[in-house]
Amino acid sequence: MFTTVLGTPMCPVSLRTTLKRTCRKAGVPEIRIRDLRHTHASLLLRQEVHSKVVQERLGTQASRSRWTFIVTCSRHIIMACKSR
Repeated sequence: MFTTVLGTPMCPVSLRTTLKRTCRKAGVPEIRIRDLRHTHASLLLRQEVHSKVVQERLGTQASRSRWTFIVTCSRHIIMACKSR
């Protein structure tokens, strides 16, 4: 949940606009809000944070078997990248 300076929920259009503007100013490629979520999860898993903690932080409602598959694939990719 992203909020305004007043603490109220941000309008999705305003959020996307703000993110695009921020990316442009920072000189980084534009990304979607969902990409931030995936990056956050990947960085936590790369730091070997327990998968249950990552799941709780993301608030994911994925079934246990689906979540296990996601974590296994993510860890495999992250470990391959680390070994390079």
